[in-house]
Amino acid sequence: MTNSAAACHKRAESMPQCEYIEHVRTPLNACSLETFPDPIELGGSKNKVWPLMLGCYELDEATGKRQGQLDFYAVPQDGNRISGFGAPTQIRGEKNEMSGVLDGQWYPKRLEGGSLLYATAHASGEIVIHRVEPMENSFQISWAGKSETRESDGLCLALAWDVHDRVISSYSDGKVSIHQVEIAQEKVQLVEVESWDAHKMFRSPAEVWCASFTTDINVVMSGGDEGNLKIWDLREGVTSPCHVIKSFEAGVTVISPHPRIDHLVACGSYDETVAIFDLRHVSKAKPNPLYHSASIGGGIWRMKWHPFDDSKLLIGAMHGGCRVVHLDGFRDSRDSQKSITFQIQQEFTNHDSMAYGADWLADKDTKIEIAASCSFYDRALFLWEANGAMVRE
Repeated sequence: MTNSAAACHKRAESMPQCEYIEHVRTPLNACSLETFPDPIELGGSKNKVWPLMLGCYELDEATGKRQGQLDFYAVPQDGNRISGFGAPTQIRGEKNEMSGVLDGQWYPKRLEGGSLLYATAHASGEIVIHRVEPMENSFQISWAGKSETRESDGLCLALAWDVHDRVISSYSDGKVSIHQVEIAQEKVQLVEVESWDAHKMFRSPAEVWCASFTTDINVVMSGGDEGNLKIWDLREGVTSPCHVIKSFEAGVTVISPHPRIDHLVACGSYDETVAIFDLRHVSKAKPNPLYHSASIGGGIWRMKWHPFDDSKLLIGAMHGGCRVVHLDGFRDSRDSQKSITFQIQQEFTNHDSMAYGADWLADKDTKIEIAASCSFYDRALFLWEANGAMVRE
């Protein structure tokens, strides 16, 4: 990290305190949380609800079983207020059992008829797809399909959709896979189209903590426990990456492409730093990020760009709690770190354990800006205001 990056990274002098709206104790250790990006109206009502999925994982040390639970919340919005999560619906797995849920993500658009799809990554190594169908006053949730059983016993650690009906997934045995998802009226089928050994440490497989598509249909990214961020061009095969970026001092844990600005990607690490890349300007000769932050006070686990404010980023920072970050200057910057500012607007530190999951509930029409976050060992789920005013220099 350069001195200029450290100079541009600062905290607001009068940090807004984040008071929480509701605190819920989760049934097992919570490790993933995802909200659908837009609220949904049920039965023609003007009142909206926000679909939210909470994934839990817990190791039974006596039996060695990695058990899990997936809970669905239809978070109610009353006018311009959100006052709580509402009651959860537990989603049952096959035979009423579910392997530990380590990650999940919503399919990026609603299906014909209004249904939603949600994919989950499991400790069993499987990917499971759930169908969420809005009804008159509730949701009907059903199992829609899953990936084939893998030969390896590696855990599925993370996954991500793209707009071309593909899921990329990463595993504890060093592998990355891509599945084509064939969506039918009732069921979905996952067909594996690529799988390769992506990350190693000391010649042994390294956990691949994250993988993601990019705006280029042929280019994907992965981050490993050995600290490397890799860029793969599927047209050239997957025997070796086209770029290996060694900007971090510990494992790369999250890759978050900007939803509206092509080629802009935020990446985070156990080393507590965030790097912003413009993929158009990454080369073997110059693989440096546009910007690399100082420590934000906790290992980075999840990062979510704001649903409509291009400059805001929500971060789950493990033992440091959560952060709302404001970035500026990246639109016109190519490789000049001096022009990018990175300011922590808010900190949410009510979690007593690792804050693993965080996502937005933000409605432009009603100016709602709320965050939901979860943490692991304390089994905590929080809803909190995330609209602190920007403090200018």
